[in-house]
Amino acid sequence: MATKKTEVKEKVESKVINQSIINIHNAAILQEKSAGAKIRDIFAKVLADGKITVEVMNQLTSENFTKSMLNIRYAFLKHATKNPNDRKINGRARYGAKVIEINGEKFWVTNDLYEKQIEVFEIWAGSLYGKTKK
Repeated sequence: MATKKTEVKEKVESKVINQSIINIHNAAILQEKSAGAKIRDIFAKVLADGKITVEVMNQLTSENFTKSMLNIRYAFLKHATKNPNDRKINGRARYGAKVIEINGEKFWVTNDLYEKQIEVFEIWAGSLYGKTKK
């Protein structure tokens, strides 16, 4: 028969193990990147690799291109101005506050990015390297 002391010890150990499992799960959740962060990481790679040509910049500043090819509602890049309200569309900030410079031009990157757009963006980015994904 288990003693009262043993039972208490087992309960405490069980709680510690359960909390450890919960902590691991919570850590995984906190480390998960948002869809926007994943897409910006992909864009940062193609930018660093010199794959953003003038033609590609023109595509990414075109709302029509980003809607039809990337499934993104707004132009991926928008020319930055000194007025922070220019980041807004219909009163909502649709572009991040950080400004990036490409070929001497300053841009905001859209923050209106979702999970469903990641794979499409990856395929498009791969095409800049001459790769196609089946």
